[in-house]
Amino acid sequence: MNIDLNIQAPDFENYNSNSLYQFIEFGKFCLNAAVFNPQQNVFIALKKIVFNEEITQLQINTLTEALPEIENMFAKRILLFQQRKFTLLPEEFYENDIEKKVLGLNYKLRDDENCYKDYIDKLNAYLLSAISKKTENLIELVHYDALFNSVKPYLKSIYKIKPDSFNKSIFLQINDDFIILIVRDNNGGFQLINSFATKGDEDIFYHLMNVVKQTGCNPDKDSLYISGNYEKKSTLFQLVFKYIRYPFTQKMPENIGLHPVFENFFTHPYHNLFSTALCV
Repeated sequence: MNIDLNIQAPDFENYNSNSLYQFIEFGKFCLNAAVFNPQQNVFIALKKIVFNEEITQLQINTLTEALPEIENMFAKRILLFQQRKFTLLPEEFYENDIEKKVLGLNYKLRDDENCYKDYIDKLNAYLLSAISKKTENLIELVHYDALFNSVKPYLKSIYKIKPDSFNKSIFLQINDDFIILIVRDNNGGFQLINSFATKGDEDIFYHLMNVVKQTGCNPDKDSLYISGNYEKKSTLFQLVFKYIRYPFTQKMPENIGLHPVFENFFTHPYHNLFSTALCV
């Protein structure tokens, strides 16, 4: 177990716990957590832990000992789970028990995977996800007030970005073992929303450039926004800066702030947690 970041506001203990939210995101090996103060619209604690084995294989005691502050301290807790198999279904096409049929059109579902749905009001669509039984078992051991795929806050954060009137925008989010690629046209519509299993930087770059080509994006004009788990000195970044003219780190949503204690830390891995503030 490696704790990459564990920092909180100096006056953290003075905050009224009944008014706070805690957001926890489960990846494959990585667990991200944040505490949000809705009265001030500011994040006051961040924590990142990387485990040596898959999180779904951990004993609940290992998890609670790693994050002692998650126990009975906050009034509201929202859990996010990262799952590669997802799709959007417009509300007008939704029918009861259609989740597995729709997801089966794009993915091969395993016997140990169940389907989960969540509504995204800004898009008038349901987010359908496949969730493994192991992940469900883990979630059942942790008290929470709300649960959804981390794609939901990610999509809501992208929706709030004003579209470029002349060019397309490409969004790349890097997770433990898969990426999400989204392309918006100059009118703000979603041209592509997809996920790809990946094993390394070259793999990520291959899928990125393939999507650029297939969607007619122009790497000399269209902007690329990156978030998630990546290093700015990585092979991926060297390739991106070589072939794409306008790469940016995706900023946290407007009107949401960070306590000044975080100003010297890289915070891009927590984009989904920051965006979850848009969902509460």
